[in-house]
Amino acid sequence: MGTSSVVPDSAGWLLVAGFALLFESFYPLTQIYQIENDRKRGDVTLAVALGTRPSLALSIAFGIAAGNFLLATARMWNDMGTIGHILPQSGAIVAWMLMLAVWYLKAAEMDASAHEKGMYRALAVWAVIDGAVLISRYGFMF
Repeated sequence: MGTSSVVPDSAGWLLVAGFALLFESFYPLTQIYQIENDRKRGDVTLAVALGTRPSLALSIAFGIAAGNFLLATARMWNDMGTIGHILPQSGAIVAWMLMLAVWYLKAAEMDASAHEKGMYRALAVWAVIDGAVLISRYGFMF
């Protein structure tokens, strides 16, 4: 038996890049609620170094980039055609960006517990993005 290699096509590489950027968008969110404790311990994390709002701004920038790559993937999968397969992905990305924008605007009045809830909310929206990617690829019959 020969060995086989699975090399992603162009859409596959866009998908990989999109999820890498989405992870970069999520990463600062995992640290924001811990800033106060990290500072007390003398830990220097990305969120400690940047602060809350700049960390959220970085998340927004990476989220925009991730959204562009994920939408490009959906368009390639659907030959730049059927909008029905792109709408779920568009909606999920809009939800991600709205969640981050609201968090950014309310950050100053949020305590560590509220920031932690925001991180878990982001995890839930990430799951929605995962589902939207599947719908973009396979339609509603996966």
